[in-house]
Amino acid sequence: MNKNSDMIACAAEALCGFEAIWNLSVSDLIAVENGHHFHRGWHIGWMWGSDEVDGCHLDFLSEHRMAGISVARVAPNGSRTWIAAPKEMRRLGATPEEDDRLESEYLEHNRRAYADLRRRGLLPPFGANIGSQVINEVLQTGAGEAPPPQSTS
Repeated sequence: MNKNSDMIACAAEALCGFEAIWNLSVSDLIAVENGHHFHRGWHIGWMWGSDEVDGCHLDFLSEHRMAGISVARVAPNGSRTWIAAPKEMRRLGATPEEDDRLESEYLEHNRRAYADLRRRGLLPPFGANIGSQVINEVLQTGAGEAPPPQSTS
């Protein structure tokens, strides 16, 4: 396969029949190396790349406040390698101490995931996403929490 046909294959697989819902086409994805598309509450982010394993590949993110977030690297052969995404929910601990630990792990995982997705170019700068997605990020990372009180001693 050549690079253009590889890109068409990656883009078609990434869109997986949602072109009408997202108002996005294979041509739209191919035309922009690193793009963001917003439509009816959806944010779609993508970044083209290449490596020795897959050759051409497409890192592709879709997110909606009701459907959640999905992010994967799509290869021309249609295979997907899932990329860590923020967790939407967390377990509750049996004790207050366990619950504090689980909450801390959840928030830290999500902070790392959002930072990684932003570093990859799949998320817009903080605050530039659809409002509901910004709210989700704040809630899922603890970004809106007040810092702990400082000791005066």
